[in-house]
Amino acid sequence: MLADPCLTGVDTPSDKCRDVTGRAVDTHIEKVRPLHYSVSENPPAHLLGLFALQQALLAVSAPLGVSIVVAEVVCAQRDEPIKAQILSASMLMCGVATFLMNTFGVRLPIFQGPTAMYIVPLLVMSSSAEWECPATYEGLNPTDNSSILLAQLGNSTVVPARQVVLDNIARTNSPAPIFLPPPPPSRAPRGGPPPPPPFPPPPPPMCGPCRYIGPVTIVPTIVLVGLFLFKVLVKFSRPSWLVASATSACNLVLSLFLAKKKTPIPFWSPEKGFHIFWFPAHTMFSVMLSLLLGWALSAVLTVSGFFTDDASSEEYLARTDAKGDIIARASFLDVPYPGTPG
Repeated sequence: MLADPCLTGVDTPSDKCRDVTGRAVDTHIEKVRPLHYSVSENPPAHLLGLFALQQALLAVSAPLGVSIVVAEVVCAQRDEPIKAQILSASMLMCGVATFLMNTFGVRLPIFQGPTAMYIVPLLVMSSSAEWECPATYEGLNPTDNSSILLAQLGNSTVVPARQVVLDNIARTNSPAPIFLPPPPPSRAPRGGPPPPPPFPPPPPPMCGPCRYIGPVTIVPTIVLVGLFLFKVLVKFSRPSWLVASATSACNLVLSLFLAKKKTPIPFWSPEKGFHIFWFPAHTMFSVMLSLLLGWALSAVLTVSGFFTDDASSEEYLARTDAKGDIIARASFLDVPYPGTPG
């Protein structure tokens, strides 16, 4: 039995489908598009700024995570200017690499950022006893009577924590010496053929085993590498699991469960006056809306006194006013050079 084209709405003009009174009805059914904008389409000009802001928020997560791990390795967990300097240098180099790659490289519109492969050795270094950070506490600077962070070393020596950070950065910048064996002496007579190479030539490319190297073998490797990155997620979520869970849940609901829905937006125009049009704003800006919701929830909990006022507590980092002095303490202009953070 064939389906009625008037009920399916496929390739059926509206004048061929009529209701019980004989009037023509429109049976056009809007197809669901997997993408809101294809590669060849240009979004409206008034939305480009919001799209760029959301893309910047997504792109800053990788440099931020790497900067936090590097700061932990060099014992700068509580030194906010050092962390701001590392993050600024990482973001600047990401922009330079992206510009060079998209202009003179492969010409692909891809953001170039720090890879997660470097986080694994940094986490291993931070867990070793050699790179264990000393205990720190607030102290008084005798030069200007200001409050500084002091570090207590193993031999009961108290030094500024900034000195420990700079020493660790110098350690990461100093490469280990590489000793190469001397070349083997040549046994060939003068004027004779050249000596054979010390290593046999590489075999020709083997295309047979390449058939078995696919997603089944690559995916477990990537998963094993990603298992080491949960420490970064836990570090950012530990101050308040409530705010972190609410932000993640909001992003999942808006982007996945409400993907086929549209948001009613009130609007006024001279042609139609006050009306409501439907636009998938919650799916296009799910990340931005989730961040705004998480920040608003953290602000409400801060004002209501839910979070502690103790600056030494880890829960204090969930407050919206926990790091308000970073902008005042950070340098206004800083030009990074190679090897600054190690």
